[in-house]
Amino acid sequence: MPGKTEAESSKTRYQQWLDVEDAWPAEWRDATSLDDELLELTAEQLQAHRSELGAVIGSYRGGPLRQDASEWPGRRSLTGADASR
Repeated sequence: MPGKTEAESSKTRYQQWLDVEDAWPAEWRDATSLDDELLELTAEQLQAHRSELGAVIGSYRGGPLRQDASEWPGRRSLTGADASR
């Protein structure tokens, strides 16, 4: 949506999660979190942080889950917003 701020987008994604949360199994609801941490970083530390998080997230992309879903019962596709609820 043009002109929508990141805060508005986050609020929308959070509301969408609240709308469907009860339909997800308890094990999935329990595995999520709603962390909101304050970090005090330099610009260099922030860049390193983003790189490290990108590497972790990247390690879960395009792996065996995408190759054969039948071997991974109970899997779900998640966005960053889903995973960090």
